[in-house]
Amino acid sequence: MRFYKIFNIFLFLSLAVLLRTPNCRAESEIKVGVILGLTGPAHAWSKQARYALEIAKNEINLNGGINQKNIKLIFEDSKTDSKSATIAFHKLVTQDKVVAIIGGIWDFTALPLEPLAKQHKILLITPAIFDSQLPKNNKYFATTAPRISSMINSTEHYFELHKDIKSIVTICPEGVWGNTYNSNWSNVANKFGVKVIESISYSQFDSDFRIEALKIKRHKPDAVFICYKSDIIHRRFNELKFFPKIHTTSDIREAISYRGFSINNAENTYFIDWRANKNFNDKFLSLYKEEPIFAPQNSYEALHSLSKALKNNIIYPHHGLKSIKYEGIAGPINFTQSMAGNHSLSQLFTIKNQKISLVK
Repeated sequence: MRFYKIFNIFLFLSLAVLLRTPNCRAESEIKVGVILGLTGPAHAWSKQARYALEIAKNEINLNGGINQKNIKLIFEDSKTDSKSATIAFHKLVTQDKVVAIIGGIWDFTALPLEPLAKQHKILLITPAIFDSQLPKNNKYFATTAPRISSMINSTEHYFELHKDIKSIVTICPEGVWGNTYNSNWSNVANKFGVKVIESISYSQFDSDFRIEALKIKRHKPDAVFICYKSDIIHRRFNELKFFPKIHTTSDIREAISYRGFSINNAENTYFIDWRANKNFNDKFLSLYKEEPIFAPQNSYEALHSLSKALKNNIIYPHHGLKSIKYEGIAGPINFTQSMAGNHSLSQLFTIKNQKISLVK
């Protein structure tokens, strides 16, 4: 009688674990959901994120997968829209029964997914959210985007090289992404005794920058710090015969490669960027015949971090993530202290003689 009681208890516990365990135990593949803006304004970012995820998936599967089971990526299109992103999340969880999700590619398509990850108790790793945007009470929501503090070193380096700059104007899109750059640049400028004459915000997709450019010219700053659409603002300055020093973001790479902006017009522009190592960049270029300029390394690291978390704890990957620490392709990845795992530092680049060069 005692034997049967013990056997029944063991059977009950086994069934409980089996029911709680994701479908990866019952299926031959481990399904991971991915939410990207495959259409809409984020399509170029999402295309390169998808390429990077495919590279990571193939690397993981060639090295035995997760417990000898291959990862299968199931892609859904957010259409660069928060509502579509939430619809995609529900499909991946309820229909596809994925074990975890990676996405979205921009903050306004990722943040609406945060409460859903907590509600459904499913790990979501986004390549798009700054550490300042992470909620403190959600163990199911993580990011592989760079930390805000990682911008400081490059901005300081810029001011060290340009001691003649005494005043600047910053111009950034509305929202958390733009506000973060604006705040960071302003803080470093103040540290160097540089006056921030004005911080201008604009609608991310609508402005033609004619009014903004005229307003900036009237201020006569020594330099202008631009978050986004630096090519259009360059053109407006040229029309006004106004030629301040320009400091911007990796958006200048997108402008040159995708938006028809001549590199000649960007001469002497400085910008900050986070770049993967040569091996990854060469592989990406060889496979897809385009430069990896839309931070695809953040998506690559999201899947590698997830795979390591699943190996640590196949049932509760959010627990498995807490012990993940390794050297990534752009810098250290470390989730042992927080759910913001990317500890890479930005780099300062300049455009001279029609070439993009790292500033030493």
